Amino acid sequence: MIQKNISCYDCTVQYNDQTFYSCGNEFLRQFERLRMPKTIIKVPFNAMDIYKFEETENELILHKGKLIFNISENEGEEEAEFIESFESSIRFDKKTKEVVQGFDFKKEFKQYDTDSYSLRNIATFLNKVILFKNRYVFEELRKDSSFLVRNIYSHNTYKNLFTLIIENTDGFEKILKINKRFLEENIGKSGFEIGNEGDLNKVIQLPQFAMKYMKDLKLEKCYDIFKEIANKFNGNTLRILLDFYDNMKLFLGAKNKYEVYYFSQNVLKLLDKNYKITDLLGYLLKQSVFFGQNTEFKFPFDEIKMLVDYVDMCEKYGLKYEKFPQFLRKAHNVVMKNINAFENAKKNENEFKKAVGDYKWMEYRNKEYLIITPENISDLIQEGNFLHHCVGSYSDKIIARQSRILFLRKKDSPSVPYITIEISPELDLLEARGMYNKEADGEDLLFIKEWLKSLKKKEVVK
Repeated sequence: MIQKNISCYDCTVQYNDQTFYSCGNEFLRQFERLRMPKTIIKVPFNAMDIYKFEETENELILHKGKLIFNISENEGEEEAEFIESFESSIRFDKKTKEVVQGFDFKKEFKQYDTDSYSLRNIATFLNKVILFKNRYVFEELRKDSSFLVRNIYSHNTYKNLFTLIIENTDGFEKILKINKRFLEENIGKSGFEIGNEGDLNKVIQLPQFAMKYMKDLKLEKCYDIFKEIANKFNGNTLRILLDFYDNMKLFLGAKNKYEVYYFSQNVLKLLDKNYKITDLLGYLLKQSVFFGQNTEFKFPFDEIKMLVDYVDMCEKYGLKYEKFPQFLRKAHNVVMKNINAFENAKKNENEFKKAVGDYKWMEYRNKEYLIITPENISDLIQEGNFLHHCVGSYSDKIIARQSRILFLRKKDSPSVPYITIEISPELDLLEARGMYNKEADGEDLLFIKEWLKSLKKKEVVK
């Protein structure tokens, strides 16, 4: 089998144990972006998307098509060929500046499914269009387009640049004049959208005050999150967050812009879970100041990650949780330990239920209290999560008959964990702990001891 032709486009296919290069051979291919060969078993085969720029006297045209690999026969010999087939186009009229879009570039373009020759054709088309549409934007990009180069490997950059040049040229100009850093931080993001009319804040679709904060604090990277907060909640919520960043700017620094982005992202997650912005920020500061692991104050990056992780773990396992646990780090670690214990022990659920069933006779109630046994391992996790201790890790001891766990509840709040009791097989009290692992005392402890005495009498009778 021989190869019939070559193409300007870069694609490699493997067919019938042979390798075919659209650009001719592997040496020439070194000048293109390397990609893995595509192994095919059936022809014709759509090898990849291709784009071609064409200029006429009146139009600039970007064609879109397929590079097709096919096998034909000539005088009894098979020939492999690469066929360029163009199916649609986008046309720009040089005189009227109107654009006719024969395909949806932003929806259909996939950088990983084309090659560098196509990318150069797309770039040439866009540069030519902007030259005719807006000389200011063209000159600004000629002087400095480094913000595009730094985002060149994101397929979103091509999509967003296309939209800016074809649909939002005036908005593009306003951003370049006032805050080019905004483009550098956002041009490579999916969902990047701006307006085309009005002042810059209307173009970017943020309140005026947010524009100043964002530029002064160099938080342009957070634009999409700030925009979502403003749209979902209200301008005051966003203002409080930006005031917080402004007051904390000594602890932020330029090197922390990625941390601020993820902090803002986590703030949005918690706002979506009905947290109030002032309560949330105050809580995080308190946790950092009084319970942080650093000798000096640090911005609460770690604390918000821990709170989100704590909430996510609880929600994933259907656990009740405090929105603002007094000791966040401890509450987080207890939940994590209990969940790990649950994952390790859930395969022994039947053995656990059988072991608990052997001491279910110990349940008790009077006018003030009731004592119940866990129904399953999940009950242990719920108990430990609510009271912030690690009883969830005791399932193995229960199965091995080394320990018996029961729950003390107030009779008027039977579903609310109050004190967790551990007793030995000999009915001796090992532990009785409430919220944050606090030891039971006073009337609670007195009741537990009296209850144990009555159990031992029952045991003797048995």
